[in-house]
Parts: sequence; structure tokens; C-alpha cells
Amino acid sequence: MTSRPALITVLLTATLLGQTAAQQQSVLSGRTNGVAWTLYGPGPLPNLSAQSSQLRLSAPPQATVLGAKYQQDAQNALLVYRQNAPLRTTFDFHDQQLRAQGFTRSNMNLTGNDARASYTRNGSSLQLTLTHSDTTHNVYRAQLELSELTSLNATNTSRDASAAPGNALLSDEGNTDRLGYLVFGPVALDNLQRDEKVIRLSVPQGATLVDAQKEDEDIRLSFRSTQTLAQITEFYSRQFQAQGFERMPSTAANEPQKTGATFSRTNTRNRIEWTAEREENGTYQLLFNFEGARDGNTVSGQERGVPFANTTPSQNTEAAPLYSHEMNGLRYDLYGPDFRMDTLTRDEQRVRLAVPPSATNIDRPALIDNDVTLEFASPQPLREVFDHYDRQFRQQGFSQVSGQLTESATEIIARYARGDRTVRFTVERETGTPARYVVTLDFTP
Repeated sequence: MTSRPALITVLLTATLLGQTAAQQQSVLSGRTNGVAWTLYGPGPLPNLSAQSSQLRLSAPPQATVLGAKYQQDAQNALLVYRQNAPLRTTFDFHDQQLRAQGFTRSNMNLTGNDARASYTRNGSSLQLTLTHSDTTHNVYRAQLELSELTSLNATNTSRDASAAPGNALLSDEGNTDRLGYLVFGPVALDNLQRDEKVIRLSVPQGATLVDAQKEDEDIRLSFRSTQTLAQITEFYSRQFQAQGFERMPSTAANEPQKTGATFSRTNTRNRIEWTAEREENGTYQLLFNFEGARDGNTVSGQERGVPFANTTPSQNTEAAPLYSHEMNGLRYDLYGPDFRMDTLTRDEQRVRLAVPPSATNIDRPALIDNDVTLEFASPQPLREVFDHYDRQFRQQGFSQVSGQLTESATEIIARYARGDRTVRFTVERETGTPARYVVTLDFTP
């Protein structure tokens, strides 16, 4: 992997609909030049104030958020959403939010599908760029350029690099049914202890952060470090154990440059899957899968002290697949909704894929020409279904082929590769309640 600028990316795959101000979700938050900022889902933001020390921006009330990203080298925060409204109406919504926070607009340029404006407050400045990037699907990109924003208060110019929650690269406050998290850069996390609401993780000190992303239930970290894979493993094992997690037994064999583990917390259903891979240039690729951490922070009395893996004996990863197909020496096993993704690792002999846990009315897979197709019903949005399969491919060593992802309102197509083996994956959404999905594996080279 070549060196890339530090990048924080959050991809939202859940549709945010009808949220009140009290329910409004933060999409992405961070700190630039000592100034805290947060991007929110659709809806007006209450209590905006010119005295606030935090910058806040949200998508318009009727928008559907598609994603958010922070590019650290350029110090830009980007919010992408779908909104059926004219450019000027959409711009005015953001303009009013900034003005309500004490910003004064110094200039504005509205040309074609772009609106640009500069703002100042207490000697600091920022620029808002709103682009109607896809007029066919009404996609807007609202970008805040924060490089000149040094302070919202005239006396505040600090650059706090501590492990305070506001300095987290990625954060999720969680709730009673889902463990939250705070992910930091290369800072010391002192006095870690069990917290029933959140887990704290960081990049090892001395490492250089390359990338930090949140994708559904996954957190991905990329950093360069001179430490060995064994040292990285020990570093994160200590962080997990200090917060009440235990490493679960595993029969999977580690590879020379790749390892993984599942950590569970007793007296809860919290389970986090962790993998780390070292590349030749000393870059580490880490994946934290929090899917098991959403299963609840408490369990019933008879379950206390029993690891989560033992509380669901009906979920057998070695149960017979619904269908198997061999292509070029690699077997593809397709499973039903009870398959447990936490045991997925790279297997040179086979690939295992399962329908989402929400799937019902599953039709038996069929081989047509060179394609394997599978149909099922699910109430989940199209993107969530796709991301479910995307995680399974990635956990087994596949990567998306660059430039081979296409997405529409009813279909997502991607090509995956692992070594010299490739597969074209398609998920198509058909009408119905719940929606009907058709998944296709195309093995044509």
C-alpha cells in the first residue's frame, strides 16, 4: 500500500428518517486546530448559539444521509446526502445554521451546480462549498474547509492532544442495547477500566496514522509502525483485558503476517472481533467488528458469567450449507441466517457466505449458466444487505477491485478479488413488503 493522507471516513448505510432534535444522530465528529465540530443527520439543530465553542452542521430535514468524511491533510469535513430541493434552498439551510452560530458571511458565489461562501467569527474563518454533484439522484456534497478555523472563542487557541472524548477520531455513544466506543490516535490511554457504556481504543504511540474509518458495525484503522505483529497483538489484548474483555478460544491458525481474535466481556453479550494484518512496508490494517457488541449490555441471571459464544448453541457454523458450488478449485458455501460471522477467517479451500440474520422466505440457491443466485426477503435497506456480504468477503481475504463498484436505487454490483480468483457480486432489491432480494455470484473471469 502506498502512503496516503490521514483520512477519517464514515459510511452510513442506515437511512435516517423522521428524527426529532432529541433523537438526531451525530454522523461524524472531530477536532481541527483545537476546534471541536460535529456533523449530524437530517433535521434542524436546536440551541445553536454564537457563544458555542463547537461547530455544528446537519443535513436538511428531508434529506437521506449517504456518507461523511474528514480529510485530515486538507482539513475538510464532508457531508453527503440525497435531498429533493433546489441548490439555493439547500444552501440557505446551511447558511442559516452557520449564521446562528455567530458566523458572518463575507462572500458568496452561486454558479451552476455549486455554491461557495466564506464565513468569519472572532478572527477565524471557514468556507462552505455545496455541490449538487448528481442532479439525476439529487445528491449534495456539503464541505466545510476548516484549515483557517483556529478558534471559535478569541482566547481559545489550544490544540489538545489528550484522550478526552472530544479528541476521539471515531466515536459512538452507544445505548443500553449497544456498546459505544471512542477510538483515538497515537495517545496514551491511562487508567483503562471497565465501562459498561463504552470501550476505549487507540493507535499505538509512535505509530503514524494513515486511515480511520467506520463502516456499519466495523472500525478500520491503518497505521505505520516499527512494532512487530506480536507486539501489536499484545498492545490491543492489554487494552481489551483492562476493560473487562477476555480472549475467546479459537482453533483458527494465524498466518505469519496476519492474526485475529474474538474478545467477549463476561456478564454481558458484548463481543468484538479483531484482526490485524501487517503489510511489507510496515503498514498495519486493523479491523474491529462491533456487530456482536450491539447484542446488549446485560444478560439474564441464568446467563451471567457465560461467554456469549456459549449462549447460542443453535448457531452452528459447521451446519450444512444451503448450497455449495466449486469454481477454479475454490468452494463457495452459502448458509442461512443462523450462520455466525465471527468465526470467518481466510480459508484457501472455500468461501462461506450467509444471508443476513433478518432474512426470511429463502429460496434454494440455483446455478444458472455460470451464476449462482439466491433469493430471500428482508426488511433491511439495500445498502445494509450489501454491506453484510461485503464484510464477509473482506473477513476472508477478498478486496474490492478498484473502479468495479456500481450502485443504483435498486442494485449494487461489486467485483472482489483474492489472489488470482475473482467473483462478481450483485444484490438486487425487488418491490414488496418486506423487500425481496436477489443475490448473484458471477464467476466469469
